[in-house]
Amino acid sequence: MNALIVGAVAAALSALFVRISIPLLLRAQLIDRPTARSSHEIPPPRGGGAGLLLAAALAAVGGAYAFGPSEALMTTAALFGLAGALAALCVIDDARSLSAGQRLTAQ
Repeated sequence: MNALIVGAVAAALSALFVRISIPLLLRAQLIDRPTARSSHEIPPPRGGGAGLLLAAALAAVGGAYAFGPSEALMTTAALFGLAGALAALCVIDDARSLSAGQRLTAQ
């Protein structure tokens, strides 16, 4: 039952964070401009996956509290923390176009 609650909260947070992030990303001009090879005609925002990752990380931490801080859940929470750092790098890259060397160094 706890797993179902944690999953439902994660899904709700994902929807909320993505819904909040889209206008912010559009206002910040973080959009993917279509090219000849693109499958889209209208520029979609870039970086919406950060909301999904944040919700998943919060669910992992919430799961650690709901089920007790077992080693597996704490490891999962740590991995989501590292993935969050990588997601932050991706958002910075979307905004400023980091060089390959900068991305490789940060990864």
